[in-house]
Amino acid sequence: MEIYNSFPEAVIHGGTAIWRCYGSNRFSEDVDVYLPLTVRKV
Repeated sequence: MEIYNSFPEAVIHGGTAIWRCYGSNRFSEDVDVYLPLTVRKV
């Protein structure tokens, strides 16, 4: 949720997305995130 509080248009993908969104047992220690090109640098 912290990602979405700062970047509401963020999209997670990869192992974390499969684990969180689809209930799979696949887990990734890193978080893969797509952000729109219009997002300012943090």
